[in-house]
Amino acid sequence: MRKVYPFVFIFVVAVSGAVCAEIPIEFDAVSEPRLSVRVRSAESLEAKPASLKNRIAEDDFGCGWQPGFHVQDLDRSSSAFAVFDDGNGPSLYVGGSFIHASGLTVNYIAKWDGTSWSALSGPSGTGLNGTVKTLIVYDDGGGEGLFAGGYFTQAGGVTVNGIAKWDGSSWSALSGPAGVGVESITFDQLYVAALAVYDDGAGQALYAGGFFHIAGGITVNHIAKWDGSAWSALIGSSGTGVESSGSVKALVVYDDATGPALFVGGWFEFAGEILTRRIAKWNGSEWTALNGPSGAGMEHAVYSLAVHDDGAGERLYAGGRFVSAGGIEANFIAKWDGNVWSGLTGPADNGMIHTALESSIYQSVSALASFNDGSGPALFAGGDFTSAGGWPSSNIAKWACENLLFIDGFESGDTSRWEESIGEVP
Repeated sequence: MRKVYPFVFIFVVAVSGAVCAEIPIEFDAVSEPRLSVRVRSAESLEAKPASLKNRIAEDDFGCGWQPGFHVQDLDRSSSAFAVFDDGNGPSLYVGGSFIHASGLTVNYIAKWDGTSWSALSGPSGTGLNGTVKTLIVYDDGGGEGLFAGGYFTQAGGVTVNGIAKWDGSSWSALSGPAGVGVESITFDQLYVAALAVYDDGAGQALYAGGFFHIAGGITVNHIAKWDGSAWSALIGSSGTGVESSGSVKALVVYDDATGPALFVGGWFEFAGEILTRRIAKWNGSEWTALNGPSGAGMEHAVYSLAVHDDGAGERLYAGGRFVSAGGIEANFIAKWDGNVWSGLTGPADNGMIHTALESSIYQSVSALASFNDGSGPALFAGGDFTSAGGWPSSNIAKWACENLLFIDGFESGDTSRWEESIGEVP
């Protein structure tokens, strides 16, 4: 029997005469989430009680950041989010470097049910003993669970080493024949930075990337597959995982017209002993490079990956600290169409720049997401930069495509461009 759960996010949208957009996301137990939009008109505000009207900001017809979260909610930063149903309906789970949520000790991870925070406690402890970097929901054969990766070794008092599963009531480790979780052989510090679910032909499995050399006692080199019962390495004809001194920062599944594959970004020169330079493709059996006219991959780290349809079909986008991709100028963000790399140009420049950090190692694109904010699908990029395509953009920017028309009505085709910084009207 299908179970459909409503979950509502509030977004600001640019709709003439609108108060705000309530965007319910319905989570269906047997199909993909469905997204629908309902927009309240400005006139409907008059029908609301005075107490409610007083709580709504007057600018932008009442749209704005919503009350409910306060300065004391999280005492440190958050870095990972996932929606998970623990049997009591879907809730938002948040991971990061915080210790407390609204004064409650939660230790790096907490559950928000819409009204209050709660901790994820185990038999001999609460939460984790280190920062959470990534969260994902995956069914390992025993029902859906929430999987967390990061800089920790314990969850609820259970030894887990970098990755752990929360089933709604207890924490458990992902153990192999000769070890628990992941291990590093070169440094004391280990971490899982990225998680993705991918079907390599043998069924859906959980893939973990980060800085570790061993998973479940098996040599894997910074990326490994968990099928619900055992760890395995990604072994190509020439080698295993990525180079030993490297690390994995991002994972995403993308179909480049040859079938879905797992794309891996990070700080590495080789994947499976093949020169790939910071990004590589795993098709379930082999590693391959993403080559451009002047070489493979990027000269510097890839921090983020996302799939976005710019109107010409889905493409893979990569963000990081690189200035070129396949030999093409890119400036921290680039597009891969399955065959070639290209930069994101216009109206006056290519990619991003940070005027105060032009020669600094800190300028980068560290987050990417595809989202329709009401004006059409767009790619949102976040990181450390002050301009995108020549537009002033303070650490976040929007990449969009529009159809231009000649005066005779014939389409001139799609034009891609950066938009002026979010929240400002040209």
